[in-house]
Amino acid sequence: MPVLGFDIDGVITAEGQGENNIWYKNLKEYFGEDFKKIKNTYDFAEAFNLSAAELDEFMTENLARIYSSVPPSLEARNTLEELKKQENRIVLITARDEKFREITENWLARNDFIFDKLYHTDNKGFLAAREEIKVFVDDHKENASDLMNNNIPVLLYTRYHNLDATSDMYYKRVEDWEEINRIIKKEFLS
Repeated sequence: MPVLGFDIDGVITAEGQGENNIWYKNLKEYFGEDFKKIKNTYDFAEAFNLSAAELDEFMTENLARIYSSVPPSLEARNTLEELKKQENRIVLITARDEKFREITENWLARNDFIFDKLYHTDNKGFLAAREEIKVFVDDHKENASDLMNNNIPVLLYTRYHNLDATSDMYYKRVEDWEEINRIIKKEFLS
């Protein structure tokens, strides 16, 4: 049975774009109307010119609520359901801290995501190799590079923070779930 891997945040969540992004909206609400993004990067401190203390305070006060309330990608949910019906194993690997497992499991259940395993780790490459994942979908270029270094092909979901990823960091860049579904079926399941 083929094993397919997926990240959660920025992949199966629908975080929104630009000023409608859930993270941007919550950061702006927390820090005030004059709050602006200054750089397109995954690192919030760098993207918004925040000190480590400011970012830590924001995350401590808001992370659980944001993880609980972020909208799901309906296209992602439908694709995972379809892939599962075709007898594939679905493994979710998130960099969310393990202390958010219950929140994450509740969010997945509330939003009807079907999966076989859920892992919380920053070391996605090693784990994906151990799980014998055929292909992994992620939006974080450093995770993609780690996965590729462990011989796991990565479909890099295009986001503002990974536009500078070099082609050696991923197998293919993807724009939407229709493309993800098509590539997985054609190149990894046929």
